[in-house]
Amino acid sequence: MMSKGPRVFVIDDHPVVRAGLRELLRQSTDICVVGDAEDGAAESFARLRDSQPDVAIVDIKLKQGSGLDVCREIKQMLPGVGVILLSAFWDDALVRQALDAGADGYLLKDAEHFDLAKGVSSVARGEPFFDPAIAAAVVRQARGLGESERQFTEDDTHILQLVAGGLTNKAIGASLFLSHHTVRDRLSAIMASLGARNRTEAAQIAAKRGLI
Repeated sequence: MMSKGPRVFVIDDHPVVRAGLRELLRQSTDICVVGDAEDGAAESFARLRDSQPDVAIVDIKLKQGSGLDVCREIKQMLPGVGVILLSAFWDDALVRQALDAGADGYLLKDAEHFDLAKGVSSVARGEPFFDPAIAAAVVRQARGLGESERQFTEDDTHILQLVAGGLTNKAIGASLFLSHHTVRDRLSAIMASLGARNRTEAAQIAAKRGLI
């Protein structure tokens, strides 16, 4: 008799993304998608609970609420369910927040090595699974290193340089071939890491620290 494969519930506020995740998971014959939702509202959470998944895949950025908050609620109310957070980008601050929220996995949506099925299988077995691109950040968090140890990515540096040059998020995105939403999200993470109140202050702090 074949062993029962992982049961998965998907939470993402974009219908096209949810459909895409379902299709990716269907390519793995031993994974069963048992439901999905667009947010972590009470009705959505009830559907998740009733579907009895082994793993919940949660987008870290939701239109209604935060994927981090959804992760915390799942881990509190359904501790047996593993949670994989999906994100378009990462930095040390987000990795720390994900770990603090109890996430069992963290995957980048646009990585070439994106392997959703492998992540689901690992988390379903009780093994953490983090995108190889953020492995160093996970190690830094595990060792308790502070934000001063953070290494900015090349895109982070370019974004800060262009902010210092007075460019808007839309112009920065066009220059770096990124969506303005991605630029906005990365800037938010950069500001949090630098302790800056706004984008201009982030560029000023980065310049003082020799980051740009």
